[in-house]
Amino acid sequence: MTKRIMPNTPLQEYYRILGVPNTASLETIQKAYRTKAKILHPDKNKQPDAHENFCQLNEAFENLKDFKTGKYTNSFENQESENQYNSDREKARERAKAYAKMKYEEFLKTDYYKSVSSLETILMHLSVFLAIVCVIILPIVAIILYGLNGLWASLLINFVASPMTVHVLKSNFKLNSHAFFDSMTHVIQTKVFLVVLFTIANLFILLKYGLQTLISINNLSLAYLMAIVIAYIICKIKRIKSKIYFYTLCFSPMIVNSLIMINYIVSSHPSKETYAFTHDTQRGYRGQKQESTFIYLNDNMYEEYPGIRAFIDYESMQNMEIITYTFKNGCLGFRVMTDYEFR
Repeated sequence: MTKRIMPNTPLQEYYRILGVPNTASLETIQKAYRTKAKILHPDKNKQPDAHENFCQLNEAFENLKDFKTGKYTNSFENQESENQYNSDREKARERAKAYAKMKYEEFLKTDYYKSVSSLETILMHLSVFLAIVCVIILPIVAIILYGLNGLWASLLINFVASPMTVHVLKSNFKLNSHAFFDSMTHVIQTKVFLVVLFTIANLFILLKYGLQTLISINNLSLAYLMAIVIAYIICKIKRIKSKIYFYTLCFSPMIVNSLIMINYIVSSHPSKETYAFTHDTQRGYRGQKQESTFIYLNDNMYEEYPGIRAFIDYESMQNMEIITYTFKNGCLGFRVMTDYEFR
């Protein structure tokens, strides 16, 4: 994606509106925005210029957020970039005007405000929990299990974790289970969370089941590509724009992965096959050649399925020459490797 470019705007003015230095982090900017929003929201501020000040605050926040996250820089690349920037700013002003007309309590419930505060609320609760574990629970458990050595180890861990503990103490943060679960609910419902969740799940299924299934890499890649293309065509037909990235690159591979997982789990009729093998070689830490955990079977058996010939634990296969595989027939017709043994 081509990066859109922010015009040479008075960023210093935005920093001034939020009351933060130009070196402020995105977290600091978000904190300042929440503090100022409570003061300047027209429902709280009865000054004649409250509406305008609140809109300026939102404009300053969105500009600095875009600048800090790299969405825009300091100059335009082309006319299209300028048009996109102006469109984004106009939408931001319309949002600010709508939020200014709300009651302050309603404004706090908007996805916009929650997206600013939810992540920090979750992180602060987790930080408090970890600080309590490090300072109180860890030393007690360590002393009970390991005596004096456990005490010294817990003190060392506390020393390493001291920046987090000091931050928690300085923030004077109070635990609020209701706010924590509200924030968790909001984050779970965001598109970013779903994208991350589906990405992790797709990678796990591919590594756990996909590479252990006797489908060639080329055919597996083709299946993913076809699913992505079909999802893209459906999104275009249905005129789905906002979630096209999610449906094409997250949801459609999950459909393929789900079939792969079902085929693996619902498999039967185990059979064993034994082969002699040789190791592949790789460069070691100091540049010398050494055996790797990737193997070649005799007579180039299963050459097109590298997933069943790649392993993690080198010690279990060191000085071994024979491998016995356990294969099963998957319910969708693809054989799967469910177990192995070196000897």
